[in-house]
Amino acid sequence: MRISWKWLGPVIGALALAAVLGAGWWWQGQFQDAASAGKRAASAGVDALATFDAPRAKDQFTVAGQEFRRARGLLGPDWLRGVPWAGPQVAAAAQLTEIGDTGSTAGAQLADLLVRIGDSGDTNRLRTIAGLAPTHLEPALGDLAEVGQRVDGLSTDGLVPPLADAITALKSLVASHQGIFDAAGPARDLVHYLFGSQHQFVLLSQNSAELRPVGGFVGTYGLVTIGPDGFRLDKYQGIYRLPSDTLNLEAPAGARMTKQLRFRDANWWIDLPTSARQLLQLWDSMKQPKVDGLVAIDVVTLKELLTVFGPVQLPGTSEKLTADNAVQRLTEFVEFDRASEGRVAKAEGLVPLVKAMLERIEKVPADRVQPLLKVILELTAEKHIQLFSTDPTAQTALVDLALGGAINPPADTTDLLVSSNAMVRASKSNLGVSKAMDYQVTLAADGSADTRLRLDFAKTTAVYPGLPTQLFSDYLRVYRSPGTQLTSEGSGFVDRPEDGRPVFATSFELAPGAKQSVQLQTRVEKALTPAPDGNTARYRLLVVRQADLAETAFRLKVQAPDGWRFSSGTATWRPGGGDPVAVTVNGATASLKSDLKRDLIVDLELTKG
Repeated sequence: MRISWKWLGPVIGALALAAVLGAGWWWQGQFQDAASAGKRAASAGVDALATFDAPRAKDQFTVAGQEFRRARGLLGPDWLRGVPWAGPQVAAAAQLTEIGDTGSTAGAQLADLLVRIGDSGDTNRLRTIAGLAPTHLEPALGDLAEVGQRVDGLSTDGLVPPLADAITALKSLVASHQGIFDAAGPARDLVHYLFGSQHQFVLLSQNSAELRPVGGFVGTYGLVTIGPDGFRLDKYQGIYRLPSDTLNLEAPAGARMTKQLRFRDANWWIDLPTSARQLLQLWDSMKQPKVDGLVAIDVVTLKELLTVFGPVQLPGTSEKLTADNAVQRLTEFVEFDRASEGRVAKAEGLVPLVKAMLERIEKVPADRVQPLLKVILELTAEKHIQLFSTDPTAQTALVDLALGGAINPPADTTDLLVSSNAMVRASKSNLGVSKAMDYQVTLAADGSADTRLRLDFAKTTAVYPGLPTQLFSDYLRVYRSPGTQLTSEGSGFVDRPEDGRPVFATSFELAPGAKQSVQLQTRVEKALTPAPDGNTARYRLLVVRQADLAETAFRLKVQAPDGWRFSSGTATWRPGGGDPVAVTVNGATASLKSDLKRDLIVDLELTKG
């Protein structure tokens, strides 16, 4: 007689299901205790990192990983995942523990990195950081990227309430820090490039008192090496020590300060990749050493570093340079104190100071490592430090991280606003100049928008000794989204497209104590993205920040089309961080007001009716 075994599978499944349902041990008992302990320890690790208590953070993340792995071990054999109904519950619980373990591993690696930096006997802390980056920072960033991807793939479908609630809470937690998880992958690629081998970059030191699109006039330059051996300054000297280039390029439109485009003036485009490619072309024409990209810093960088290290001595004097007096005093020191020494010598007056500051960075004390890293990240986010790499993968990572100074509108951007100021007289008279932007948008039912941009400038009555002129002589360019057309007549703006992008330009001069306002009216062709149902739409604006001595005040007011209203509005900094920006939505009007600390993305959702 033949025996049928078909009944065996359902019976085993039923017995397993009964065991799971009856005991409930995997969720309510030991599993829940272990998972909860892991969550508590991981939260304590995050809190410890936030207060720079790296040893405690490492201990807590280590405990968290152990508890999550213990919880994973309590889920029983893998064959339970194939049991109807119970299988998806077990699989979801396993995913939660694995995500917790991966995240805890990342936290432990970051904490251990900080511990090892503090315990290192090497006085060159940057060399220590660079040496540990491939074994600690790179894998930690990879783990964070994995956490973000795995959480994004979680689903609550068919799960019991405790599991569904846990997944919902985890998704909410990750969403509140989405920028960190999105940035982890590109950051890992950048760390792999920078610290995987030695690279040499051109260093541009810009004086923001003579404002230029990327940050300021390039008064000094250098060569820096970055790699697994740390950071090394190979050369640093005045810009006029460079030989003349051989390209004989005609000065671009508006660059009245020169007849031919020279290296010192080639940071002429606010889009750093555009400026960088031109700068490196000129660099190569002067038969200079082969480089892998460039790093641009401005005088605000020095000012903020002084908040970390404290005052330094001004070269050749007994005077102390502080974060409070740095910008004005440095300008006076070069332009007035050393005015009689000629442009080559006076431009090099700050070389000893910069070298001394870089030495402080190399030998940063253990208790200053975290504050230094925090300041550097903030300076990079605010474009006081900008980077460009000739390596495609590294450059893509820089752009994705919004650290490369590129005009790079995110997907579905419908409007773009970039204000770029460039001084066209050889003077440091950006000192004491404040700037404000007021942007008003009237949306139409056909998706277009009529816009009015008012730019306000005011200069204090202060007169600075040694400056060849006290006038703020500005060549102003406003970059807009494709298809934008100039509609204002007699405004002084002219159409000056660049690389196919609409650009509108004008110029003016501002004397001490004076004010100036300019207005630009345009029509944006496709300012709204409608939903397929035709009942909702989105307006997305990217406002790009220019590195400057002072932050630009920004105001926005958007009017919905007739028969439409705003249902929601958000504004987020790019890269993330900084104080949140509140968007006020009131029926058919949406508005916000904030200093422009970073690039700003504004999202407005509209509903018909």
